[in-house]
Amino acid sequence: MRANDSFHIAVLPGDGIGPEVMAPALAVLEKVAASRPELKFRFTEAPAGAGHYRDTGSSMPEATIKLCKEADAILLGACGLPHIRYPDNTEIMPQVELRFMFELYAGVRPCRLIPNVPSPIVGAAERGIDLIVIRESTEGLFASMGKGVVTATPVRFRVSPGAPPQGARRPRPSHLRRQGERVQGLRFLPRHIR
Repeated sequence: MRANDSFHIAVLPGDGIGPEVMAPALAVLEKVAASRPELKFRFTEAPAGAGHYRDTGSSMPEATIKLCKEADAILLGACGLPHIRYPDNTEIMPQVELRFMFELYAGVRPCRLIPNVPSPIVGAAERGIDLIVIRESTEGLFASMGKGVVTATPVRFRVSPGAPPQGARRPRPSHLRRQGERVQGLRFLPRHIR
């Protein structure tokens, strides 16, 4: 919720290259705001990531989660460090934890041609492009979060409900009907989102 006429953005720089790329990302947003008098941003930085887990035992503090709930948007840098893992050997991924906390189950990505920018797609300029790509963001790899099995190697195995079929070498995928139905419901997006 906006407390005033500015967009409040929770900034989570993250780990590794995250803080390095966050600085120019914020500079771009500040330039955009400077060019549009009606647009104002208010940034609040907070800790999250593998480094925070290493130091505190938590991928992000409650204060970060509270900030993310109150902000209009979350700007998230790269999170995770290969040598810092949960005890079950799964990666520290606050970005995925936030997806589950806030039910951010799908990435909705409108695809359009940008005027005066050439497209690598043959015939696109004549026919146009009006497409929305929907990517489910809590299933597959993400559904196994916190369910890894500690092994002698840094490989993570997914633990799925039920026993695998006789003779199967890999566990069954852990996809849920609920997630599939939610994503299918997005096929009727309002025209203004496209």
